[in-house]
Amino acid sequence: MDLASNGSLRSVFCSNKTSRKAYLQFDDVPVFDFIMPFDPFIGVNHHRQSILFGGALLEDEKEETFTWLLEQF
Repeated sequence: MDLASNGSLRSVFCSNKTSRKAYLQFDDVPVFDFIMPFDPFIGVNHHRQSILFGGALLEDEKEETFTWLLEQF
């Protein structure tokens, strides 16, 4: 979670152990859709099935926000 100076929530990233393990196995081409308010990290496994590596809710589209998100991922 990324908090503003007043303690309010700015951005949040969520991923679980299973998703992170899947990313380590299938990290060839992760897709990141940064146009939507909810930003999913999606990939494809060896069965050609879409898998969710993680997702984020972002306050804005500033460079420092995306830098924070990619550091969390």
